[in-house]
Amino acid sequence: MDNGWSGFNIDHDLITKRLYEWGQSPQRSGVNIKELRITGGEPLLNIQGMIEIISCCSELGIRSGVNTNGSLIKMDVARRLKAAGMTVMKVSMDAMQENILRRIRGSEASLENSLNGIKIALDAGFKVVARFTLSRLNSSQLLPCYEFAKLSGISKFQVKPLINAGRARGSGEFMTKKQILILLEKLSKATTKSPTIPEILCWHPGEAFGMRTKACGSIDKIYISTDGRVSTCNFLASGWTEDLTRHRLCEIIFNRESNVIPKKINGIEVLPDCPQHF
Repeated sequence: MDNGWSGFNIDHDLITKRLYEWGQSPQRSGVNIKELRITGGEPLLNIQGMIEIISCCSELGIRSGVNTNGSLIKMDVARRLKAAGMTVMKVSMDAMQENILRRIRGSEASLENSLNGIKIALDAGFKVVARFTLSRLNSSQLLPCYEFAKLSGISKFQVKPLINAGRARGSGEFMTKKQILILLEKLSKATTKSPTIPEILCWHPGEAFGMRTKACGSIDKIYISTDGRVSTCNFLASGWTEDLTRHRLCEIIFNRESNVIPKKINGIEVLPDCPQHF
C-alpha cells in the first residue's frame, strides 16, 4: 500500500503513533505499507515534523519521500532529511521562465531558488523526480523543463495534465485532449536515448507515444489531510472517507479495500467518479 500524507500543519504525533501501532500489530502482514510521501502545501515549512515522521518510517522499513516546490531545499535541510532516512524528493518544475512560474505559483516564486533546490537535492544523493503540471499557462515550457531535467541528471520527469477538479476547477487553464497529444508527441521525440524517464500521469497508456504512463496513481493509496481525514484521491469530490484520529491504520486500510472498488474505463482501471476522461 502506497500512502501520502499532506499539509504544513500535519499532526506528526498522530501519524507516528498510528505508524508505530501498525508496526506492532499482528495484522501488519495483511496490510503492506510500502511508502509514505509527505506533500503540500509546502511540507518543508515543517521540517521538524517531517523528520520525526521520516525517522519513524526508517525504523519500520517504510520508504519515505517529499513533494516540494524546491525553493526551501538548502544543504543543511537536505542533510537532515537524508540522515533521517528519506530517499526521494519529488520537485515541482513548471517553467523555466520566471514570469510564467509566477503566474502559476504567485508573485513570490523564485525560479533561481527552485532550480538551486534541485541541484542541492541531487548533490545530497537523493533520487529526484521532476513533476510538471501541464496547463495553458505553461504549455510552452514542457520541452525546456524536460531538457533541464535531462541535463541535470533527474531520474524521472512526470507530466500531469491539469485536471478539472478541486482548486483548479473553473480556472479555464485546461487544455483539450488534442492539444495535449500534440505536446506529448513532441516530448516523446525529445526523450530518445535519454536516461531521464518521462512518465505521463492520469493518462491512457495507448495515447502516450510509447512513453511510460500511470493511468491512476491512487488505486492503492490513501491520502490523509492535516485534520486526519482519510480519502482515496485528491481529485475526487466525494466517495469513501475515514478518520485517522478515531481509527488505526489497519482498520482504515481494511475498510478501504472493502469499500473502494476500482472500475474500468476503456480498459483502464481507475477509481470510481474519476474526473479524468480516458
